Amino acid sequence: MIFEKPPSLILLLCQHPAHTQASHSAINTQDKAMSRIWEKMEVAVDHIMMTRRCQHHYSLHSLEKITNSTNNREKLGRTNKLRCRGAAMEKSYVSVFLLLVAISCVLAKDVGKKDTKETNTKPKLPQTLSRGWGDQLIWTQTYEEALFRAKNSNKPLMIIHHLDDCPHSQALKKVFAEHKEIQKLAEKFILLNLVYETTDKNLAPDGQYVPRILFIDPSLTVRADITGRYSNRLYAYEPSDISLLYSNMQKALKLLKTEL
Repeated sequence: MIFEKPPSLILLLCQHPAHTQASHSAINTQDKAMSRIWEKMEVAVDHIMMTRRCQHHYSLHSLEKITNSTNNREKLGRTNKLRCRGAAMEKSYVSVFLLLVAISCVLAKDVGKKDTKETNTKPKLPQTLSRGWGDQLIWTQTYEEALFRAKNSNKPLMIIHHLDDCPHSQALKKVFAEHKEIQKLAEKFILLNLVYETTDKNLAPDGQYVPRILFIDPSLTVRADITGRYSNRLYAYEPSDISLLYSNMQKALKLLKTEL
């Protein structure tokens, strides 16, 4: 701000010639004093103006900070809202995924139950009658059926007595099923394996024990002469007797041909 200085007292008095020399001296002294006061007033005014400029600058800076802070809060608020929306969407997706998984599990269980029911209702295939003695072979289901097929096909009948919880039976079964020559030769027989005893006493010439293997010719005669190597269990076989069993199977086939 610029202030105009008032006119000097000397100039004012010069316009009045009636003043004396003494008056000029006094006025000159007062004029110097007024100049000094005026200089001080100019310094004070400059100081005040500088202070006001600083305060105005500080106010603008503070206002800018407040504005920036407000904008940051708004941005942060928007960001938080977006994050909340994203989290909510993620939760929704997870919930839908879990629901689909639960529905799939329920449907799978239902399908499994239906398959089990269908499997239970369907008749068993001949291979399931093998009980592990040779799934690729054809096995009869009952003793009566085996006798009928042996007579009509003119093939010898091979009957294996065994138990599922008998370790000797399980050991012989494993060797029998893995022996390729026996499996091939068995195709020439009517086959039956039993886990129970029949009412025909001819199938237990020397007692009921397992494992026990007997042969019956097409004339429905039990071949009691084809025995194993044990005198107290004539029709018993151990895994080490697999070669003897193979020979007895060949013998049963040969005897069949010789007798015919």
